[in-house]
Amino acid sequence: MASRENSEANGKTASELKLIDDESSHTRVLASLPWTKAPLCWLTPQQQTLLKKRAETLRFGLGEKIWPKDGVGYQFVIVNGKVRLRQEGVGKPLATLAAGDWFGSLQELPLECKAVAASKDVVVVRWPVTVWAEISTPQIEEFWRG
Repeated sequence: MASRENSEANGKTASELKLIDDESSHTRVLASLPWTKAPLCWLTPQQQTLLKKRAETLRFGLGEKIWPKDGVGYQFVIVNGKVRLRQEGVGKPLATLAAGDWFGSLQELPLECKAVAASKDVVVVRWPVTVWAEISTPQIEEFWRG
C-alpha cells in the first residue's frame, strides 16, 4: 500500500509517493474490490489474476491530487472515502465519487480534469491503462464510455 506525505501544511500539495511494505493490507484491499460488479465481473479468472498482480493500492489525505487527466494513463476504483472530479479553473466539481466508483484515463472526461481526495482518508486501487488494453472487450470499452 502507498501513502502520500504533504510538503505543505495546508494538505493541498503532495510530495513523493511513499510505498509501504504491507502485503496483507494490499491483499485485503484487493479482496474487497467489487469483483461481482461491472467491469470486474466480466473478466476471466486469468484476467482477474493479472489485474491483482498489476494493481497498486494508494492512500490520500483531504485535498491531495490523486490524478490529473493530462498525466500518465491510469484507471482507478475507489475503495474508501470520496473523490471529487474537478475541471481546472471551474469552482463547482464535475462529480463527487464514492467507494465502488471508477475514474481515470479510459473515461471521457474534460481534458483539464483532475481527481482530488474529498475525505480525510481515501484509498484507491489503480492500474496502468495498458493493463486494461490487454484485457479489453467491447463490453468493457462501453462501460468506460458510460
